Amino acid sequence: MKKINLILGACAIAAAALLVSCNNGTKDYVKVNTIYNNYTYNVTGSVTNTSKSGTTAATDVTVIKETIKTALGDVNWSDDKVNGSNYDKYSVTISGAANWTRSYTAAGATSATETKWNDGFGVEGTEVKQERVALPFGRYSPAFMTQFNNIWNSNTRDNPLSYSDYQSLPLALSLSSNYVDDATYQADSSSYPNYSSVLGGMSYNFYVEEPCINPLELTFYEFDGDYYYEINDEYVKLPEDAFDGDFGDDEFTIKFSTTNNTRKNMSQAQKDDTTYVGSSETAIELTFKLVEAE
Repeated sequence: MKKINLILGACAIAAAALLVSCNNGTKDYVKVNTIYNNYTYNVTGSVTNTSKSGTTAATDVTVIKETIKTALGDVNWSDDKVNGSNYDKYSVTISGAANWTRSYTAAGATSATETKWNDGFGVEGTEVKQERVALPFGRYSPAFMTQFNNIWNSNTRDNPLSYSDYQSLPLALSLSSNYVDDATYQADSSSYPNYSSVLGGMSYNFYVEEPCINPLELTFYEFDGDYYYEINDEYVKLPEDAFDGDFGDDEFTIKFSTTNNTRKNMSQAQKDDTTYVGSSETAIELTFKLVEAE
């Protein structure tokens, strides 16, 4: 089913290498066991995630839709000419830019709250980065400095601050119970008898776990012509019309939706309550057009 026209050149080279070459009477052979297929496509389309929580009588619904502005997709699989297998595995990685729309409908609400923004195309995730917090020149309460230093001393890449905690640090510095600028202190030093001075100001580097967009990674398995999609360590059989075309074609489309029952993440009391709602659905509509070499 797979076209491998893009690697014909490599195959021809390998085939030529299998032929006997004469060099002072010696013979060189190249043995090829595995052919690796790698294709790059321009991708268009959208991914929509719908999550529901609450009860059957009062359900909160959040819909997040990504519409691709520009994205590239890498498609990879291998053909083993020696070792047999009863399936083929295809890996698809897509990254780029997208328009995002988030719609939230609270239980019992008659309309949704909608927000829009532009960001990378992919999956919402987090990454650890170093950020700097500058303490301005002034005086700080001992309690605040002790707390601040304890946070800083325990902060590592493996133990980063959450993004919201990091954002609250500069705000905490502006609170009168923690900080007073030097001019105010000089005018009313009796109100701040225990405040210590940070001469010239100081800067601290913190590891912070910040939100980011990771590339969308899809893994498919083909068993005897049937496709399965791997999600949360489970294999979901896709309908026959999920694919129009094949991996390696000049153009193909993928269109399907999957539902993930999130009840396994509930408390036992929630699991025992049959009216409790917890589910998420992902709808994927993507078109792949081969990037031609110039």
